[in-house]
Amino acid sequence: MLAVIPLFLLVRGWAWKTVRGWAVAIVAVVAMLVPFGAYANWFHEHNTTAKPYDVTMSMGFYLWGRVSSFANCAVINPTGQQAMVCPTQPLVDRTPPGDYIWHAPYVHQDLNSVGGPVSAKGNQLLTSFAVHAIEAQPLDYVKTVVKDVGLAFGFPRIGYPDAGTVSYYNFHLHYDASYLPPNLKDHEWIPGGTAYSDWLSYGHQAPGVVDKVFATPIAIYQRLVFTYGPLLAVIFLLGLGGVISVTASGRRGRGLRSLASWPALRSVRLHWRPRGTPMLPWVTAVALLVAPIMVADFDYRYLIPVIPFAAMAAGLSFAPRRTAPAPDPAPPGAPAEIESTVPDQVA
Repeated sequence: MLAVIPLFLLVRGWAWKTVRGWAVAIVAVVAMLVPFGAYANWFHEHNTTAKPYDVTMSMGFYLWGRVSSFANCAVINPTGQQAMVCPTQPLVDRTPPGDYIWHAPYVHQDLNSVGGPVSAKGNQLLTSFAVHAIEAQPLDYVKTVVKDVGLAFGFPRIGYPDAGTVSYYNFHLHYDASYLPPNLKDHEWIPGGTAYSDWLSYGHQAPGVVDKVFATPIAIYQRLVFTYGPLLAVIFLLGLGGVISVTASGRRGRGLRSLASWPALRSVRLHWRPRGTPMLPWVTAVALLVAPIMVADFDYRYLIPVIPFAAMAAGLSFAPRRTAPAPDPAPPGAPAEIESTVPDQVA
């Protein structure tokens, strides 16, 4: 959002030409930097080995997963420790980043010497390699991002990043201790407890019991009713109504055209006419869709915050534009102005 707000004001156009516009942009940026800077300061105090103003030590971990989709060691030519984390597995055998990063030995066993992938040194190493890979293969990076953005609008949905992950997003007809895979049930993610013990500690009860009378229609509903990819594409296109205006001009025709009161079109034009009301949610939806894909991977759950902003922009694009107030009527006896003849406009 720190990038979206200034970008919105920039695209909006008029705001940057006025003192008020600059004031709004500065206030917005400062208001966002205050909590961001406060957290960065807290993070650095509690993670003294991290670089100043970092807010996470897992950025390199996920960015490495992003470039694993296309990273070619023969093209990148990594040296030193970067060569240690360059994936040598054939591209066709690599799974999507959301799955690959959890199983690739390059970022787990091989990084134990520097504290693991989510550590100050591991984060720095993986980030530097990922940036190096993007610089060496920029077109491959762009193609990968565009391809994954397309997954949001595809049909039918696929088991991405893998079928196991997607199964966790679905309601099932049974939930008990056996639902957790053995490697998760007994896995100690944080020292002092397993996944199952955390379930008991934070949930304050054992896994619930499913009533199949109610669970069955819910499970069926979830698998049939959702925002289909083509529908999401239509929603995004409708949101462009707040950015691009279509204008058709022509003269009234004769005969049937005249009876239908429809102009004979002479030209159709597209106008760049951004409006603040639908523009902000539309730009926000685009940023929320593209940013995670650029730095990590595509995931259907990432679409949850995208849809309401895109739908809001689509609805607001049909709102009437502001028009100048009508002139005061001429006083009695004043000469009437001669109205000029102009082509009919259809917006």
